[in-house]
Amino acid sequence: YEGAWTVARILSEYEGVDLDTDYEEMVVGYIVGACDGTMKNALFTIDEIRAAGVNTNLLIADSKDERDASRCMPVELKKGTDVREEANLVDNPEVLGRRIGLLGLVKTYFKVVGLKNVAYHEWLTNGGDVEEPEPEPEEQEKPTPDPDPEPGPIQKDTIIIDSQPGHIEGGRSIGHK
Repeated sequence: YEGAWTVARILSEYEGVDLDTDYEEMVVGYIVGACDGTMKNALFTIDEIRAAGVNTNLLIADSKDERDASRCMPVELKKGTDVREEANLVDNPEVLGRRIGLLGLVKTYFKVVGLKNVAYHEWLTNGGDVEEPEPEPEEQEKPTPDPDPEPGPIQKDTIIIDSQPGHIEGGRSIGHK
């Protein structure tokens, strides 16, 4: 996911920075939990999250097995947004452990570096590629190769080995004995 930051990098780069300014960043991480009011109340199981009814935020981390809240970043899920509809763990428990790319503003959230005002999100595979449905195979006509293609001009970076060396236009001739 080209240009995206890891959770660890966002946390380290923005620690101690005045976050009253808007810093828009793309971050990639695994959904590992949610917060019930503070980072001290980080919840990492669906049962805890559902019992608390937390659908307004999530925690993301660089590992899907992370359970240390200090290595997690809280993400605000604003009411009425697609990301809240698709990613809150109360309504979508199956997304726990999934990889997501988020574009939002790095802000103070739960008194730590977090992501607010998410403008865009994408579900990712573990390799970082966008997760898309498999396209239906289409019947395509295969081009027929030209039986007698015309040779193109010799490029200057072309090497030709010839048993009878001579002049090669635009290059050097190297012979062997």
